[in-house]
Amino acid sequence: MRPLRIGLVGTFPPRSCGLATYAADLNAALLDAGHRTVIVASVDHGDLPAPGAIPLRQHDAESYVETARLLSQCVDVVMIQHEFGIYGGPDGCLLGALTDALRVPFAVTLHTVLKDYSISQRTALTPVLRRAGQVHVFTDAAQALLVDQHFVSGADVRVVAHGVPPQIRRATRDGSPRRRLGIPTGTKVVSTFGLLSPGKGIETAITAMATLRDTLDSVCYVIAGRTHPDVARRDGETYRRSLEQLARTVGVDDSVMFIDRFLTVDELATLLAASDVFVTPYPGAEQIVSGTLSFAIAAGVPFVSTPYRYAQTMAAAGAGVIVPWTAGHEGIARALLEVLTNPQRHAGHALAARCISRQTSWPVIGRQIGAHLAHLADPAVSTALPTSAGAMTSVSVG
Repeated sequence: MRPLRIGLVGTFPPRSCGLATYAADLNAALLDAGHRTVIVASVDHGDLPAPGAIPLRQHDAESYVETARLLSQCVDVVMIQHEFGIYGGPDGCLLGALTDALRVPFAVTLHTVLKDYSISQRTALTPVLRRAGQVHVFTDAAQALLVDQHFVSGADVRVVAHGVPPQIRRATRDGSPRRRLGIPTGTKVVSTFGLLSPGKGIETAITAMATLRDTLDSVCYVIAGRTHPDVARRDGETYRRSLEQLARTVGVDDSVMFIDRFLTVDELATLLAASDVFVTPYPGAEQIVSGTLSFAIAAGVPFVSTPYRYAQTMAAAGAGVIVPWTAGHEGIARALLEVLTNPQRHAGHALAARCISRQTSWPVIGRQIGAHLAHLADPAVSTALPTSAGAMTSVSVG
């Protein structure tokens, strides 16, 4: 496979969000596979630009057209990361201006796939997907949703697992991770990580700890991650303080540990190596992928979760336990207790998680995505794709 010049469009560090982390990891994996990349970072007001990236000004329609013209002059193919809220216009409709003006083939990775889209979401997303040469999703369930809703044909969709850094799988599981976190030997560890914001169900897990403590004397719930930047800009640290207050109210503040920062990959590897069970108590059914759950599974950590789509897919493969939303915090507590105190069940879930994770290391995923993009960039394929004419400007890329 010949090396490609690939344009990557999405959010990137220093922005702190799951999609930015994913895009940065994808960039590194493609570079390691021998390709060259040009980064286009969507930036909102006040965002710091990603080093070396072309800034895509989120709310400036002309920026989308200019960016497309630049990319059309210097890359073979473009890979666009899509999430509602990272592009301008109602439901990100300005992204259509970029895809309209591109003169090279492009693929789109969908980080959210819904069962039911609003009219505005359909209006924004449909033209982008219909012009795309490929649409990448993370699960078979996401592919089925897209095809059933007639966004794309099955042949247009590639199912590619969520990549995970190799060091997550290689982390040692001796006593040193717990010592680094200051957790006593013999303590059962439940963990959650990610940007904190309302709507992730953390309150349910904290309340479950009070029930769990009635049976387990030595258990710790680690909640790692800074407050989501959008929440912090709007409300400061009010939400985090409300979680801390809840822990005090239900009497588990001595068993709940908050790590208030955006963790590095090595820190995440340490946290997961110290964890007995990972919990994702999300209240919404639509989430088609969870990067945090992908990391936990790659680390061989069994999970307990509410039945959002991605968790159901992973539980069906044996990696964890699903708790109905109607079971509430008591159901979460019962499931945690069963996994924490049943060695055979814990070992079975851990083995299933490790089996799932064998093909999700970023070097493997990078080669897979590179192969898909190479097919898309093949002249025999790309000449059959719809394009839009437009004036070209020259650009020099180092």
